[in-house]
Amino acid sequence: MEKINLVPIKNEALKEAGIPFTANTLYNWHSKAKFSDIFVKIGGKVFINANIFFEKVANQSFKKTKKQKNTKKNISIKNVS
Repeated sequence: MEKINLVPIKNEALKEAGIPFTANTLYNWHSKAKFSDIFVKIGGKVFINANIFFEKVANQSFKKTKKQKNTKKNISIKNVS
């Protein structure tokens, strides 16, 4: 059985664990339920499961999403008199 490696979401702890994201980024992901399988909440504190995180990195499961282009719509203004 593999040992679970829970890292508290604090910048110092993340840096020591080799996770290249800030605490703010990870809290943002957690609040938006993005990559929800890497987060564990215990006693009101949020931790990241480093084993799953590095597994996703190895499998390249953190893919960048394409940003949608801003489309400008032609708006015609009619002079109402």
